[in-house]
Amino acid sequence: MQKALVVEHYIKKFFLQNAQGDDWWNSLDQALEGSKEGPNGGSLKMWYIGRQWTRQMGFPLVTVKTLNSTTVKVWQQRYKWDILLHYQTGKEIFGSKWLKREEPLYLNIGEGEKAVVVNVDRSGYFRQNYDPRGWQNILKQFKEDHEAVAEEVQDEKVLAEFSELH
Repeated sequence: MQKALVVEHYIKKFFLQNAQGDDWWNSLDQALEGSKEGPNGGSLKMWYIGRQWTRQMGFPLVTVKTLNSTTVKVWQQRYKWDILLHYQTGKEIFGSKWLKREEPLYLNIGEGEKAVVVNVDRSGYFRQNYDPRGWQNILKQFKEDHEAVAEEVQDEKVLAEFSELH
């Protein structure tokens, strides 16, 4: 079911009625009909994901640490929820994996030092940070091809981080 149809269905169903908080998430679940994979490998349950967003304050800090030339470790701090993490390695390789609330995620980035950028499409609502080696790889990639990691250097805080790496 298309996004517009989901919203239309929800509005018609609860027109002139009181809707409960979970009614929206349940409508999304009906629309998905088990077509998307969730964090535990089964069907995605939007009511479960939605409760993580709406029943706690704040948002996660996602940290990326370079373990070696082929692997990075990704984990969350403070406010945590299951995140469908979109990431980029180097210039061209994009991927998506679930980062669970209480489990770190290990990403194989292939051979060689590459910039690893998470939340490349800005679809996740969280902050991200990188270890010094990760920032160095992002800076190197930025100097070679600024468009490949341009989203990562949008705000002054990140630019300040870059200036400290010289």
